[in-house]
Amino acid sequence: MAGFRVTGQTFAVVNATSSNLIVNPLSGIMGLAWKTIAQTDATPFWQSLASDGAWSSQEMGFYFQRWRGVTGVTQVETSGGEFTMGGVDSSKYIGDINYIPIPSGNTDYWRITVQGMTVQDDSISLSSPQAAIDTGTTLIGVPSSVLQSIYAQIPNAEPMSASTGYSGYYQYPCSTTVSASLQFGGLSYSISNADFSLGSFTRDPSMCTGAFFQIDLDGSSPIQWVAGASFLTNVYSVFRYNPTAVGFAALIGNESSVSNGTVSTSNGGSSFGKSSGASTLAIGNWGVLVSAVMAALAVLL
Repeated sequence: MAGFRVTGQTFAVVNATSSNLIVNPLSGIMGLAWKTIAQTDATPFWQSLASDGAWSSQEMGFYFQRWRGVTGVTQVETSGGEFTMGGVDSSKYIGDINYIPIPSGNTDYWRITVQGMTVQDDSISLSSPQAAIDTGTTLIGVPSSVLQSIYAQIPNAEPMSASTGYSGYYQYPCSTTVSASLQFGGLSYSISNADFSLGSFTRDPSMCTGAFFQIDLDGSSPIQWVAGASFLTNVYSVFRYNPTAVGFAALIGNESSVSNGTVSTSNGGSSFGKSSGASTLAIGNWGVLVSAVMAALAVLL
């Protein structure tokens, strides 16, 4: 892939999948988490490259193109985003990358601590949850208690009934502009209203579905949240092998989305230009039905 080669790579062949998990134009899934959570105990493609010195910079960078609300967009767009292996693309972001270190014992999901959250400028009470930063998830999953606190800040928000097929989601008046932010590594990152609102999924076109939905994991899971594209579309994200860290930077043209947080934390931020040994791939951007997200999470978790 992109000029890089791994020999002896393990593949899993399946004869049944969750509904809508692998449908055209997809023909499979390549995980980008760590070997420690692979049921086959196989080393993932990316980890082989990073550990064997194939990359001049041991990191991966992601940029997601937002197509929501664009007239005439098709199911598959060739400029859906960008995945850089072996470096980052400095043309996509401005300022420093805020690297949040991951302790050596936490290399399972790409997980970091959520230090804070605001909705409509009000703080949401959190207990420093661990969030998996996941490029393969569309929305943002949180425990039920947090979900209730989030939508309590939005007037006339209400849980969606099981009869709608969207149990675990909330809807709220589409006329409401929602302001939300998450804090990682001492900095606050805004989530645009375009990413918070998924549009209307019921017979009432005046009510929109929110991007935060319910996941309640058992106590054995190292994570409590899953932060997907609804958050990552707002930043340039970096996943570094060594020293292990997740990094975020402000997108060019979206500088105001990053601000000082309320927690004083040394982030050790630094910026890297795109390495000469890096290779960049275009990501095709396809529409994902909200109903397919839970199926994808079943595989992730």
